[in-house]
Amino acid sequence: MEKQFVEELYTEKAKNDSNSRDLANSLNILSKTVFGDVNRFIFELLQNADDSSIKGTGNNVEFRLYNNYLLFTHTGKHFDKNDVHSISRVGSRESNKNEDNEKTGYKGIGFKSIFGSSDCVQIISDKFKFKFDKNFHAWSADFSTYPWQVIPIWHENIPDELEGCIDLEKVNTIISIENKELMYGEILRVFEDCQIILFLRHISSISFYRNDNAVFEIHKDATENESIFNLLYNNAVRSTWLLSDFILSIPDEVRQSISKLSEDECPVKLKTATKTKLSIACLVENNSLAKLQDAILYSYLPTKVELEFPYLVNGDFLLNAERTQLLNNPWNHYIVGQIAWCQLRLFQNLSSTIFRYDFLNILKPKYQYTSITFKTAFNTEYDRAIGVIEFIPDSSNNLILLSECLV
Repeated sequence: MEKQFVEELYTEKAKNDSNSRDLANSLNILSKTVFGDVNRFIFELLQNADDSSIKGTGNNVEFRLYNNYLLFTHTGKHFDKNDVHSISRVGSRESNKNEDNEKTGYKGIGFKSIFGSSDCVQIISDKFKFKFDKNFHAWSADFSTYPWQVIPIWHENIPDELEGCIDLEKVNTIISIENKELMYGEILRVFEDCQIILFLRHISSISFYRNDNAVFEIHKDATENESIFNLLYNNAVRSTWLLSDFILSIPDEVRQSISKLSEDECPVKLKTATKTKLSIACLVENNSLAKLQDAILYSYLPTKVELEFPYLVNGDFLLNAERTQLLNNPWNHYIVGQIAWCQLRLFQNLSSTIFRYDFLNILKPKYQYTSITFKTAFNTEYDRAIGVIEFIPDSSNNLILLSECLV
């Protein structure tokens, strides 16, 4: 049944007509230019694994690097027909990620980033065994006219190099590589500070092996204080974080504004949402909250957006195709503005802890002389929040407004 399903998809997509040739050109441009960084596909693999996690169970992820292949595995949900159909399309909504608040992806193009670094990717998941292969014999004479990145080919053979390495209980993605040392360096760079696991919803651990020799394992451990987490690298604490979540009620005017956006820019799950979550993670050093330099925004995985916050911020930001930059729209303006309120609420919540005076280290004040819309949105909400939220402890440890402590 699974083989027949994949072969029918193959027949449908491998037509080599004018439409397929146009799609082939688009996919080549997408995989080579839109996803510019060599390591971007690593983030997309993690996102797909996180989205595929089984509710109530942790998802353990592994990268195993061999001479000619990178093997990526996870313990989440196996592929079904919808998943195979979705991964064999561009911009597909069939996986329901567009409507599920517990899933990060929704554009349906992230997996295509892998083809910027590999000409052949094989998936072995339960009863499904198929690959996407640029050099498949049926079009090897002129692969440029076939959209090979979306044509699934039933394939049961495992590369000799990986014989005995495939665990059929897991979801396996076999990625053909050309430069093992480049891939090794990119993986080390992505995971070096362990922060990538901080905001993932369901992934419990990320391990990396080279020729079956363990290189590292990272995971997030809760402490006795349920708000403080350690990030561990090979069981040694790499950093400690105070993690605070805030549930935001979405104003009607914001909902009306985003209702006009296309589903490519804003998924249904946000258009229909009445609440969203924003998280702030503060670095803890020597029992104090420490100021971060060059902190970036997260949308469950790191972006490349730096807005000079002294802490990490995670939210349901709307991003470009590469998931690196914020789109300039009312939703993102709203979320960035709410950071001003959430930081003061955080300081308010810390008033009965050892961190009650640490707001002096990590308060993000207004931006000066800015024309950037995101910074303007923050400044507007900062002026409102600072006037009504009491967050500064006085000599009696009561909280007062900023205006009440100025002389």
